[in-house]
Amino acid sequence: MPEIEQICHQIVDFDEFSIGSYIAERDVLRRLYATGKAAYSSGYVGEESEHDTEFPAKNSASASVIDSRQPLVISPESLEELEGHPQSAQTYKTGIRTFMTVALVSDDKVVGTLQLRSSKPNAYTQLDIDVVSRIASQISGALAISLASEQILLQATALDSADDAVVITSFDGKIIWGNDALAKHTGWPLDQLIGLYPNIWSSDDPAEEEIEADLQANIRVGEGWKGEHLNKRKDGTEFYEQLTVTPVRDQNGDVTHFVGIKRDITERIRSEEQKQRVAQIESENRELQQIASARNEFLSTVSHELRTPLTAVSAFADLLFNSRSENLTERQRDHIEVVRRSSSHLASLIDDLLDISQADSGRMFLRKSEFEVSALVAELVESNSVLISDKNQKITLDDRSTGEKIYADRTRVIQILSNLIVNASKYSDDGDSILMTAETDDENIVFRITDYGTGVSQADQELMFNAFYRGKNDQDSGEDGSGLGLAVVRALVDLHDGSIFVDSEQGEGTTITVSITRGTRSH
Repeated sequence: MPEIEQICHQIVDFDEFSIGSYIAERDVLRRLYATGKAAYSSGYVGEESEHDTEFPAKNSASASVIDSRQPLVISPESLEELEGHPQSAQTYKTGIRTFMTVALVSDDKVVGTLQLRSSKPNAYTQLDIDVVSRIASQISGALAISLASEQILLQATALDSADDAVVITSFDGKIIWGNDALAKHTGWPLDQLIGLYPNIWSSDDPAEEEIEADLQANIRVGEGWKGEHLNKRKDGTEFYEQLTVTPVRDQNGDVTHFVGIKRDITERIRSEEQKQRVAQIESENRELQQIASARNEFLSTVSHELRTPLTAVSAFADLLFNSRSENLTERQRDHIEVVRRSSSHLASLIDDLLDISQADSGRMFLRKSEFEVSALVAELVESNSVLISDKNQKITLDDRSTGEKIYADRTRVIQILSNLIVNASKYSDDGDSILMTAETDDENIVFRITDYGTGVSQADQELMFNAFYRGKNDQDSGEDGSGLGLAVVRALVDLHDGSIFVDSEQGEGTTITVSITRGTRSH
């Protein structure tokens, strides 16, 4: 642009020179080059500035030139004559007295203005105006091309630096251009994408077929499309994206290209899916808690309702059995014994129901005390030997805990081990032996109950401590059972912060190991 200034200087005398581009969409002038005093106020000192200044076109004398496209020369005698044109008024204050403004027109559009300014009043003749107008007509095309090239460069730079992936295809769908984000987005180098079709990113998920069909249907009729769908990268990894497809039309309105803007929304989709899963789990948990609460309330109610009449039945049965009344026949006494055993069994079942109910609702508490392990296991062998005598079975004790003490709920520990002994007896043959071991392991007391019966399958081992669960052995053997005994054992072991493990193979017997911390009496 200094060259244009020099050409004009050789023909016309002036003090200041400026060229500005006109942006019609916003009706503003952007000063591209300026010299003279006015340049100092805008940051232009005889050279092209890196910081272009924009101002409304109506603020300068150029406004009428842009509208009429005719050269304009004004030589105001006072500042008042420039009222309404603050930009020109500012220049007038620096000593300028004559303004010559010529429109720069290219392809029937005003692309800018050229202005010469002189400190002399009435400085320019018609000949000066004609000469400058011819110069303006010659440089208008070059300026338009320069501005267009600059705009294209800015847009290309913006597209390349955009976070969103941008792809341009021909009318038939072939990829002809993509920005750097597209390569990052899809995992495909840009040079490999050119000439391919966007379906190289299509997911194999059948659910995407309907979305793809809708997209193609819109494109075929030259319409845009916006939606979310699943795609895959070059390495096969899948990702969710938001896609906006816009048709590009020529002057006749015919579609020539399509522009696609792709945004990776995988993180958002995964987050939404996770929230949905969490909400579903929370809903299911609330439902399960309601069911568990209702079950526990039912069990507690039923247990209490059964206990009162059962106590009366047991008491009368014991009274009759122990009375040795001569009025009872041997057959009647046998029947009473059946009532007594059944009552005892039912009482045990009620106790288990109450224990399960209290454990599930968090209302089961321990009454801990310090006691010797050896005394406890000896008592267990004696009391449980009677229970299993009907099957001619015996309990072998291997006590390696002599002198060791434990701080726990003695009654509950007895209940744990008794349930395990009864369970071992149930699945052992008549005459078999059951081994009970007690030993120390670091800070724990370890109890093992071993039988040599039918064993437990792997599938049953995973479920055998669930309430009301009866394994395949129960069903095959026809043994009575509520499926509560082992559930109570697990609940009591957990209350003691202990652990329980099963080691079993079908046909080889079972060993159940219970480990309970020795604990310490709090002071």
